[in-house]
Amino acid sequence: MISVLGSESLSLPEIEAFLGASDGVRFQGGSRSELYAWVERLVCPQEHAGQTPRVKGLLRAYVERMTGLSRAQTTRLVGSYLKTGQVRARAAGGHRFQRRYTPADAALLATVDLAHDCLSGPATRHISEAYLLPVLYNILHQFPFAILNFHSDNGSEFLNAQVARMLEKLRVEQTKSRPRHCGDNGLVEAKNAAIVRKHKGWGHIDPSHAERLNQFYTSFLNPYVNYHRPSAQPETDIDPRGRKRTFCRNWLTPLEKLLTLHRPQQYLKPGITLQTLRRIAAARSDTECATRLQTASTDLAQRLQSTA
Repeated sequence: MISVLGSESLSLPEIEAFLGASDGVRFQGGSRSELYAWVERLVCPQEHAGQTPRVKGLLRAYVERMTGLSRAQTTRLVGSYLKTGQVRARAAGGHRFQRRYTPADAALLATVDLAHDCLSGPATRHISEAYLLPVLYNILHQFPFAILNFHSDNGSEFLNAQVARMLEKLRVEQTKSRPRHCGDNGLVEAKNAAIVRKHKGWGHIDPSHAERLNQFYTSFLNPYVNYHRPSAQPETDIDPRGRKRTFCRNWLTPLEKLLTLHRPQQYLKPGITLQTLRRIAAARSDTECATRLQTASTDLAQRLQSTA
């Protein structure tokens, strides 16, 4: 760092002479607070706002030469002085991305890393991926019919060797979304917005509530959606000009839609019959099941808020 005493109090002819004599020489300022204070002491006596464009350019070139700042940085500092009468660093803030992991998540990751004697990144991720397998098993076994295909996005929690081995064991084909084809996940995103987010909102939920949430979905939400919640069944008509028009004339629950298929028993897993599914649906009325769901959802929300 080079410091020139009194450099901010030079007259305009002296500044012009200095720029001509020091061509090719670059100075570097100290800390940011020192640079900003020096710029303020320079601009204030020279009455920058009332000067001609030539003098303003001369002053900016002098600031750039003495501080090592770029032209854009110098313009911003001078503009700040003209607006507020001082040159100060802007307070940190502005728009920031929401934090994805809490300090507790970071502490847990560090604990896992130290417990395994500082594993590499892929090895630590391998341990995290292992927790997803029981969840996938639970989801797949909740379906009463045989699963033929497992489709997901390109997240590493789904595209890894463990999930591939599990799906191969179940003889399930795995597909993934294509880049720049947002419609590939259209169905699941629509259900996520219309069903899941409707009950749980868009806020962050701590991972410690995972078991309680899983119990809510298994015991209340999934039975209601599968046996008691009608959804629109689109039908496509083709007019004489060959144009396709989609209409929703019928509203059926997933079970009712399954029963409309030809020989629906062929799609069920071994040991599961249509009589079993009908018995589950008839155990409670639609309104009773919906009331149980709302009560459970309210109770869950209160529990989440009390532990937030």
